Amino acid sequence: GPAFFLRHAFPHAFIVSSFRGFRLSSEADNVRFEAVMDMQKMMAVQSDLYFVRSEGQKKHFPSSLQSLIHIWPPYVNTEFFMPQPRKLSTFFPEAVDDGELVTVHMKVGGDASKKMIHLVIGLLTHRPQCRIALTFGSDAYRDRWMQVYRMLPEDVRRRIFPVGGLDTATYHTLLCSSTVHVFPEYTIPPLQEMLESMSCGTLLMMPVPDGDDEFFHDGSTMIALPKDDRRQVEAICRVLDHREDFDGIRRNAREMIVEHCSEQAAVAGQMAFVMEEYRKAGK
Repeated sequence: GPAFFLRHAFPHAFIVSSFRGFRLSSEADNVRFEAVMDMQKMMAVQSDLYFVRSEGQKKHFPSSLQSLIHIWPPYVNTEFFMPQPRKLSTFFPEAVDDGELVTVHMKVGGDASKKMIHLVIGLLTHRPQCRIALTFGSDAYRDRWMQVYRMLPEDVRRRIFPVGGLDTATYHTLLCSSTVHVFPEYTIPPLQEMLESMSCGTLLMMPVPDGDDEFFHDGSTMIALPKDDRRQVEAICRVLDHREDFDGIRRNAREMIVEHCSEQAAVAGQMAFVMEEYRKAGK
């Protein structure tokens, strides 16, 4: 809110702004989203440079603002988020460290949320040795899902880890321990979690983005996730059955993140870009 008045307070300043994004967790969020986007459009109008994290974010802005808006993905501390030996027993004490762990991104709402429940139950039913970790966007959404969790049989609950309140080191261990990390949608993607997983050498499964995408290429840096929930279970099972066959994809993803998203390279590149645009503006 106060940033709306920057142009009034500093009429000759070179203003650089950024939009981190907005997650849709329910139908009610659609109204909030429209309000947030109206504010972001106002901020973009007042800015000389405006950064978003993905093409999915940029497309929500009108064409008249496109020239001001630049895509710059999140930075990743690749020296910290690097591959390490799997430690599944950190989250499931009775499990062997090299066992199967599917991490599922649950920061979705509506039909996608119901599909994720079907996916989780399907995997647990078809693979008795499989364990699942669930990541959430907020405590409120985690609490809603926990109502489903509490109704499951105890032997099933023992194979589910609802993620919440992890310190950074334990979060890193979770990513490295995951055989595959599943993202059910690509509408305003959770890029930070995606890129950090790839930096850890974790295999991503997600819908193939529409059009060109800098990071996500089926069969090269990730594996496509089918839209139908039954086919999703089958696709994940195939990956789990032949996980060594995907080691090359994991390495490609890690190498790409190190080259394009490491903090050292990305921060320097963005600063150089900003300073060049500032020089061109002559302010």
